[in-house]
Amino acid sequence: MKIIHSIIGILIILVGSLFISITVDNEVFRTIIYKVMGALIWLLGILYLKKVAKLGKQ
Repeated sequence: MKIIHSIIGILIILVGSLFISITVDNEVFRTIIYKVMGALIWLLGILYLKKVAKLGKQ
């Protein structure tokens, strides 16, 4: 079960990283929204790995 939770957490982090890397030409506000949303998703993925998958404690 720990492996499944680890995979889910890593996928959440990858989705957040994708949103962080999106840049829209001539749309500063939309680019900022994507980067903030990506950072929040990335942070949720890290918290998920820490709490649910318990990767901080071996």
